[in-house]
Amino acid sequence: MNLLFRGTHLFSKIPKWATLDPWLLSKNTPHTVANILDGQIINSPKTDSIVDPLHGGIFLHNSLPTDKTLLDAYVASQLKVPVSGLHNPIRNVGRYMQLGEIFLNIATEMRKP
Repeated sequence: MNLLFRGTHLFSKIPKWATLDPWLLSKNTPHTVANILDGQIINSPKTDSIVDPLHGGIFLHNSLPTDKTLLDAYVASQLKVPVSGLHNPIRNVGRYMQLGEIFLNIATEMRKP
């Protein structure tokens, strides 16, 4: 099955904004998924390993909060968000339109071969 799809990625390039090439994921080159806390990337020493269902071997490490202090920081970060939300279309029409343009640009990028 892998041989069937292996050649298709040769015709497409990974966009410059992407941080991971999915064709290179394997047990030899695993990827660690980081968390974001208050706009900062947080790598945790404690991870949950995910096994590649096609080839076996661990190919992803998912970062987990290591202690209660870090977990409390995530909760505090969530409590900073207003109840009505930052993207409420009724209260902030300009932001709603801006997000529509962002999603349009994302969809356009994803359609590129």
